[in-house]
Amino acid sequence: MISLRSLLATATVIYLALTFSGLNFCLIRKRPFWNERVKSIFFVKRGKRDQYTCEAVVVATLYILLNISVIGLIEYSTEKKTWGVKGTLAFLLLGGFSLFTLIDFVRKKLGWQ
Repeated sequence: MISLRSLLATATVIYLALTFSGLNFCLIRKRPFWNERVKSIFFVKRGKRDQYTCEAVVVATLYILLNISVIGLIEYSTEKKTWGVKGTLAFLLLGGFSLFTLIDFVRKKLGWQ
């Protein structure tokens, strides 16, 4: 059986790898990710709006992994099998922050005021 410590270590490594690849994708790339030869399985249309949607999906995935990692660390440190007050508060705070940041990111990328 996989211990919680090795599971958290694996989640942290995955989170860091996705963070660097997501930041590279969202910040450094200046041209659209999908070229004309590649057919996207997620989007029917191609263009800037599709690229922004894909960036939003990458950012949302990063925040979900961050939430899972922090909640797992809180649960491991308290050594409880239930969520408890600390885990619930951490989930609500990070979830709210993630949702707000994601909405703000999409709003800026799509040019909404």
